[in-house]
Amino acid sequence: MKNILYLFSVFALVSCNKISQDVENSFTILGNKMDSLSMVEFNKIEKSFKEINSKRIKKFEGENSARIYYSIQQYNIVLDSLINELQLNNHHTKQSKNKISNLYFDINESLKTNLKSIYILNTIIKIDSLINPKEDLGMLPNFVMVAELQKGKLSANETASLIITQLKEQILKKNENK
Repeated sequence: MKNILYLFSVFALVSCNKISQDVENSFTILGNKMDSLSMVEFNKIEKSFKEINSKRIKKFEGENSARIYYSIQQYNIVLDSLINELQLNNHHTKQSKNKISNLYFDINESLKTNLKSIYILNTIIKIDSLINPKEDLGMLPNFVMVAELQKGKLSANETASLIITQLKEQILKKNENK
């Protein structure tokens, strides 16, 4: 009887380990796909930024497009460094994970502030709804935290892409009317 229970316990542990590895692999694949999509969105932002600045525009329009472009570029760099830090250093302590989580919230607030400062566009509701991180990232396993950061990066890139596209359309309409 003890041997049967022992075999059953070993089988259960092996099965759980396999399932946890599958879950971790799924989050990793999902995170990589979100990272690829965010790169596509950033390329759209870059293209729109270059289009806007290739036209004759007013100073504040150029400043707005630059604010969007450089804010999202800085945001992506910081998030990539946080993701790399999580993946390379294997932060397992709650304190180090909370530090990364706090940095993530700070950079999100900074990006929101920069994007909301573009006063011509009525996009505050869109910004708030798309850039809204979860609160307790520090409690998540590293691989889930990485996926959440990549999801945040994708949301921010989508938001900036929407805003810069709207700005580009306004500028093109003004140029057509001249």
